[in-house]
Amino acid sequence: MLHDVYTIQKLVPRNSFISVTPDVMWRDWSFRCYMMRYDEISFSDKDTCQYYIAKPNQPVRDKFTPTDAPLHQYRLYKIKDSK
Repeated sequence: MLHDVYTIQKLVPRNSFISVTPDVMWRDWSFRCYMMRYDEISFSDKDTCQYYIAKPNQPVRDKFTPTDAPLHQYRLYKIKDSK
């Protein structure tokens, strides 16, 4: 889990909000606390943030595209450009 935390922190700006699936929001307390503790990254259950985190088997809305972040337990997505 810490590998994923450190990798995400390199990609997501400090003091950001990240959208997450309900499963990550309400069940992965240690992950959530590490993100907050080390880089003040907070989770949101709304899909309105620039980034989105889900577990590998969870569906993600079309407005997000996967990043190539080498994560082990989670997947990091970024909102698509509206160009």
